[in-house]
Amino acid sequence: MMVMKVIFVMILVRVECVPNIVMMIVDDMGWGDVGYNSEMPKTVSTPTIDTLANEGIKFPHFYTSPTCTASRAALMTGKYPMHLGLQDSVIHPSEPRGVPLNEKFLSEKLKERAGYRTVFIGKWHLGFAQKAYAPTRRGFEEFYGILTGGGDHFEHSSTETVAMRGPEYKQRATVMTGYNLWHNDVPVPLEEHQGVHTTTLYTRKTVEYINQMFPSGLPVFLVLAYQAIHAPIQGSPKARQCPTAATGKRRAMCQMIASVDESVETIENALQPFWNNTVLFFLSDNGGILRHGSSNGVLRGEKGSYYEGGIRVPAFISGGFLLPQSRNTKKLASYPGLIHITDLHTTALALADCYFPKTDDVDLDGVDHLTSLKNNKKQDDIFPRNHVAHNINSELFGSAGALRVGDYKLIVQARVSESEIYEYGQHMLQDDNWDEAELDQVIHQKLLRSPGESSLFNIVLNPTETDDPEHCDESEKCRDLYSLQDFQQIKDSMLTKWEELRQITPRSTELWQDDGPLADPANFGGIWTPWRDDMGYPYATYQLAEKSAHPNLAGDSAPRPALTQSVSTTNIDQHRRLSSSSSSPPPTATTTLGCAVQGSLFQRHHIALLFLAYFLGYYFGTQHHVSSSTNRHLTSNSGTKTPIATA
Repeated sequence: MMVMKVIFVMILVRVECVPNIVMMIVDDMGWGDVGYNSEMPKTVSTPTIDTLANEGIKFPHFYTSPTCTASRAALMTGKYPMHLGLQDSVIHPSEPRGVPLNEKFLSEKLKERAGYRTVFIGKWHLGFAQKAYAPTRRGFEEFYGILTGGGDHFEHSSTETVAMRGPEYKQRATVMTGYNLWHNDVPVPLEEHQGVHTTTLYTRKTVEYINQMFPSGLPVFLVLAYQAIHAPIQGSPKARQCPTAATGKRRAMCQMIASVDESVETIENALQPFWNNTVLFFLSDNGGILRHGSSNGVLRGEKGSYYEGGIRVPAFISGGFLLPQSRNTKKLASYPGLIHITDLHTTALALADCYFPKTDDVDLDGVDHLTSLKNNKKQDDIFPRNHVAHNINSELFGSAGALRVGDYKLIVQARVSESEIYEYGQHMLQDDNWDEAELDQVIHQKLLRSPGESSLFNIVLNPTETDDPEHCDESEKCRDLYSLQDFQQIKDSMLTKWEELRQITPRSTELWQDDGPLADPANFGGIWTPWRDDMGYPYATYQLAEKSAHPNLAGDSAPRPALTQSVSTTNIDQHRRLSSSSSSPPPTATTTLGCAVQGSLFQRHHIALLFLAYFLGYYFGTQHHVSSSTNRHLTSNSGTKTPIATA
């Protein structure tokens, strides 16, 4: 009887203790784009974000990758982008690649191990050449948003300039434009939301999903990836007034930021009934772009840079589930530890109480900070992470990157940026056909013949990465230490670690592959859509094959013509039929049990389990009174949760 009562209590506790996890990701938000971080005259209005940050725990040492795709991939996989082959350029809309399909996303793990419901709203940017790369195939039961890396905030369209192969195309740009708003695997009719700003639209959908999913009692993993404040800089006219100090581009940017803040307020209000069982992470994916009106405060550099302004971003944790435990008698206002975006993956698994050294966890780069957050650790304590490999580009992209160990940060620069190398390679391919080795050689000769500069900073004492020898009395506070004799031992140690990491970094997935016109939305009724089938064949080539051994074209199947109608409800119906007829069925909801009383069985039948446990307790209790012939001893082996540290 006692054993069954214990099981009954365990199930009850399990229902109550698994929190909802909400992640809000703002696109291209710089260090100085929130009020609580700004050390300059107020040029933004973020009262809700500031309040949540001040009531929660701020992460002043939070790091991402310098660009969008890499940061989002790191969050979803818990791995450094350089361990995924995503260390170089972002994924462009017509490139047939994405996060490797053998990588399991956080959404999949939470669903399988802890019975989470999962939803993704907003910007994906993790690949969509084939349906296998889409959100609904990577653990999210609901998706509402865009597949590409950005687009018009009111028209919900994206434009891509493609370097068409052949010298005849060098004199004119080839531009592909398409509609880009999806609900699961079907485009959303344009007429439903044309003229509605993405921030407003995504806020509405988020509130809808909260109202639909959260009352069920099942834990929910919800990701809201705003398109704002990514270009084009289009503020909502309904945004609250910006401070008078915000002028020019900064004023337009302030409107976008204010809209995000109002969105956060709306979503916080919707979450209030579930606040005590919710953990909210707020973060940016990379630094801001100065020419767009963004601000990285006192930090040097911007998006795309390995200086702090490109990779150190606003971030905090809030929500009622964790904070009462972390505050104790004195509130922990800021977390002194070093945090990388991969750590949110691992910490989220710990929050769900399902972080065990499973097969797909053993090589994670993320570390778990949950214990440190709960224990209210202070500045002098030891924290789970003491180093970050910010990135190491492939040789083709100049082997640039940055590495932090303890207080010191090594930066290895290429002579030119990632985007410049990408654009040059594309233009070279317009002139002639190249094999990969030849193209790499030409790029190195033209752009990377001499190495870029390297730097070494004490990033704790010199967070602005200043090098001012004329006005510097203490080198570690205001000098680049790379060439100073007193710091040669530190430099040599950092370079040794750098080379070790570089040697084991896998090949980049940036292989100059671009399907160009095969991915053109004009082939699919003006919609950006997966353009290759499950076998990897571009749909747009079907119409060229009269006879084919391709499995989708064998037998009596006629070649499928590309859609040519404009975006409309009729066209979307055709697109739905095309999608359903040429792809494998979506993964079923059936999953394996992960931690104790978890997985889809727990998700669908947790109430039934409560009654079953109660009934069994009653039954065996009765049997105990009827027959007391044998004492049974129940033993169990309990595993120890082992957080996986990164070497």
